[in-house]
Amino acid sequence: MFKMDDLRRSPSLRLKTLTIAARWSLGLLLVAWFVIISAWTALHLFIVPRIGELRPQLESRVSQALGVTVRIGAIAARSEGLVPSFEMSDVRLLDREGREEIGRASCRERV
Repeated sequence: MFKMDDLRRSPSLRLKTLTIAARWSLGLLLVAWFVIISAWTALHLFIVPRIGELRPQLESRVSQALGVTVRIGAIAARSEGLVPSFEMSDVRLLDREGREEIGRASCRERV
């Protein structure tokens, strides 16, 4: 007589491998989303509201990158939707003697 137990087979090695790969892929995807959401939250909750406090560090890093002295009068940030925008006013690039090479009343950038 034919029994149902006779038809029961163990999954193939290929199926087991695909199952493990799918689980790892899902786990990595979830970790990646967690990292992205954490970075976005940190940007909007900790960096954007305190951008004015970071003005001296921004000035020194931009000065190093451009090779000239950069002065920023004020910097403000707005968190509009997913992408924050930064507005800098009284931006000046100074030569080695401290004279203004380029001055700009204001400029706005989105991250």
